[in-house]
Amino acid sequence: MGRKVTVVMPAYREKEEQIRQAIESILHQTMNDFEFIIVLDDPENVMLKELIEVYAKFDNRISFYVNERNSGCPFSKDRGVRLAKTEYVAIMDSDDISKPYRLERQIQKIEEDRLDLIAGYVTVINDAGTPLYNMDNLPLTHDKIIKKMKVNNCLPHPTWFFRKDMYLNLDGYANIQGCEDYDFLIRAIRNGYRLGVVNEILLEYRLSSQSVSRNNLYKQYLMMQFIQDKYFHHKLTYLNYEEYEKDKFDEKVAGKYALASIDFEQAIMAKSQKQYIKMIYLLIKIFFESFEYTKKIVRYVVQELR
Repeated sequence: MGRKVTVVMPAYREKEEQIRQAIESILHQTMNDFEFIIVLDDPENVMLKELIEVYAKFDNRISFYVNERNSGCPFSKDRGVRLAKTEYVAIMDSDDISKPYRLERQIQKIEEDRLDLIAGYVTVINDAGTPLYNMDNLPLTHDKIIKKMKVNNCLPHPTWFFRKDMYLNLDGYANIQGCEDYDFLIRAIRNGYRLGVVNEILLEYRLSSQSVSRNNLYKQYLMMQFIQDKYFHHKLTYLNYEEYEKDKFDEKVAGKYALASIDFEQAIMAKSQKQYIKMIYLLIKIFFESFEYTKKIVRYVVQELR
């Protein structure tokens, strides 16, 4: 019987210790018969190239590819998925850490519930690997996921596990760096595919202070609004996202939004530690700090109360 699962992991300029942790967390899965495709998106990164080549030499489950030029994370993931020869594909980021039971739990869930794509809970960690908080309140059923998707992406991308034929039928990620996962999920729902969640912590998600997500947070927010206008509100008056961003983006607003996002994460941590006075202080601070971030929080709360 052939392998059923391929893990696809793009790499770029991660720290050596972090990418070692990511690779080894996959190699030491309890379900050990899988293909592991790693795509390096920086052909000039000699350190990562040599490091990954060593792993590939000693473990025949690893297939290693190097892009001819830096083409972005969505391109690298797409390349890896299309190279996969298996029925299922799991996405992995090169600075995260999968729990050893991750693949075993996911293949069991997707087959038992006859789903097309599933995700799972995560523990958010910082650069040093210190746990910050758990993201363990994700919607568990397809109908609840649809409801949540109208406000934000509720399925952590690094925990995705899906059927490759679904990915190919939807022609993969759209060419939008930053919210390609959100766009993909909405298209999956609109085309009748069924989504789900494993209600266990499957992965340690690293929240880096230098990550693309942090530096371009407001642009991602605008991109999410663009996608919602396109699919849900049908009021899109812009030809493309670039035109939308040019009209909507403001550097000062973006800076305040990024600061508010940091305070919101601190508020979540304070809640997990039962520091409720600190949590309330931070939420009030956000209200005066960023109107756009406050608006996003209010939408989440209103949705949860419905």
